[in-house]
Amino acid sequence: MKAVIVDCFKSETLRYVCLRYVTYAIQFVITILLAKKLGEDSFGIYSFILLFQQYASYANLGVNESLNVEYAKYYSKSEVLSHSIWGASWLISTFLSVLLILIGYVFFLIYPNFGSSYDIQKYAILLLIYCSLTNQNKIYITYYKLHGQLWKLNVQQLLPNILLFCLIFLFSKVNISLILIALIFGNFISLIIFRINMPGLMTWSTKIVIYVRLVSKGISLLLYNMSFYFITLTASSLVSYYYSVRDFGEYSLANSISNAVTMAGGAFLFIFYPKMISKFSTKNREDHRLFIERIRYIYILAIDIVTIISVILIPLVGIILPDYTMLIELFALLMLGKLFNNATSGYATYLITKSRERELIVIGFSSILLMLVMGMVIGHWLNNILYMVILVAVVSFFYSICVIVRGRKMLKSKLTMRTVLGDILGNGRYVILISILTYVFSKSFWVICVASLFFLFLNGRRVVNLCTVAYNILIDNKNIKI
Repeated sequence: MKAVIVDCFKSETLRYVCLRYVTYAIQFVITILLAKKLGEDSFGIYSFILLFQQYASYANLGVNESLNVEYAKYYSKSEVLSHSIWGASWLISTFLSVLLILIGYVFFLIYPNFGSSYDIQKYAILLLIYCSLTNQNKIYITYYKLHGQLWKLNVQQLLPNILLFCLIFLFSKVNISLILIALIFGNFISLIIFRINMPGLMTWSTKIVIYVRLVSKGISLLLYNMSFYFITLTASSLVSYYYSVRDFGEYSLANSISNAVTMAGGAFLFIFYPKMISKFSTKNREDHRLFIERIRYIYILAIDIVTIISVILIPLVGIILPDYTMLIELFALLMLGKLFNNATSGYATYLITKSRERELIVIGFSSILLMLVMGMVIGHWLNNILYMVILVAVVSFFYSICVIVRGRKMLKSKLTMRTVLGDILGNGRYVILISILTYVFSKSFWVICVASLFFLFLNGRRVVNLCTVAYNILIDNKNIKI
């Protein structure tokens, strides 16, 4: 037992994941406190600001994503080239962050009525600075992750949230401006910390091909990420347009909590992503198949368990915030959509490594188009946001099927409707699907509890193996380095 405790303390990976969970817990508490303190209308404005920040995050043209892929692919082959890739990525990111403020400022001058329902003009400058800082921090987050140095990533995650937490308790009345100032200050301090004692070297390349490669690859990866995240972003936009500010605030709260839960499960995949890219850069297809199975065996079961626990616990939030009457149903259905999306884990990364992100883009934007068209019909004819969230789950299911089909074709794995559905609903995941739908429409808390026990019974041996495998991976710091 003593040896296990010592190994845990020595593991940088485990420390990172634990602190990441602490951050998510703080974010969750902050979301609840702000929802209660701001009120439904003001929380709707705060939610719109977060939505704007999500859109603005794409202004970096995906350079942090292309750095992730290109640096991981070439680090073991040419350190000189990898240093040039890092320098070029930083330069592009800095230029785009400054450009975001300038273009954004001009945009708000030209369109003074933009976001008038949410008083967005009142916070324009603060919002643009905040978006610019978060975009610039992304490039450092990627670089430190590539080198397996994770403690500064925890600081960047914790600091703005701790400042927000203090703000809530120090001020009797919290407003949007104070929130933005706290977020700006936290991200600025994080940026300074990132610059101190950086690992590796940064060289300035004069080769235009490196800059072109980073931007072109970044745009492809950006479009892929947009196509993936725009399913829920499109839903958020449709809800903000067709429904009241109060409805949008309620939907945004459910979406924020579901994102926090998903990120908690994705903390592991986040730090191992460069390792996956490096592994998939080899040419042995059989090794790739086995590696994907290992990812799915560990990660998907873990996120399934996290999903079930979160759906069981969400009624506690409903007790704290009784005015948010549809929170439980909205959250459960959003988690169902994310459960479908998580089934693509491994396959999507493999396709990206093989430069097939354009195929993922086609799949993603087809899903967005489906979400947009059907969402407009629902928004126009059905005055209930519950149907919009059901649509999110349906579109996520469609997206997952398409990605898995393409991934199996690339791997030359067995491809039948049974194998594809097995990837999405196999190993008892169908129990989660049935229980969530029953839970939403019957309002019976015991349904999800019984279903959870049944799911754990079906996967008892896998859960034991998961604990053993996860422990062995987490205590070995070599697993997070490329």
